Amino acid sequence: MVTTLFLVLINQYIKSGKQKQFTNSYFAQNKPKIDYKVRENSHNFLINFINHLLKGGDVKDVEDQYWFYSEYKNDATIWSLYNNYLFIAEKLASCELSIEYLERQIEFWYFDTNESEQGEELYLYMNSRGETVQNNENIKAELLEEKSDHEKHVWGSKWEIWQALFWKNKGENKNADKRV
Repeated sequence: MVTTLFLVLINQYIKSGKQKQFTNSYFAQNKPKIDYKVRENSHNFLINFINHLLKGGDVKDVEDQYWFYSEYKNDATIWSLYNNYLFIAEKLASCELSIEYLERQIEFWYFDTNESEQGEELYLYMNSRGETVQNNENIKAELLEEKSDHEKHVWGSKWEIWQALFWKNKGENKNADKRV
């Protein structure tokens, strides 16, 4: 949700010709204040993508840029960011949506699911509404469930490294978890 709002803000600032204000408010020292660090590639893509758009680049020319690596075409996160921006730009092309409304009227609620029993119920409810959890996430949870917080951090980090490696080397497979 936060990433979507960020993409909407970029679009509306550019549409209003206020790229400099967007840079001052949301993109300080060439780093987005709202970042998407799922993988290093998605982080790097987002920085280059924002720079491209803010400098007047056409969103449809992104794949032709020197910083757009061929491996990005196989990265679901990058394609989601890119395609979501395309969708947002298309839907908002003829829409008058004020930046002030986006910045001052939209609210987010944060729940720390570790602080209450209600948090766990809310977490389960919110995650049961959309796509089901992938098998690898269930396996990861089962493997880590009886570990200490420190061990969960150590082994969870290693899991993410391996998962990124498999994703990067999945070749033509649609899913890095599938056996071929």
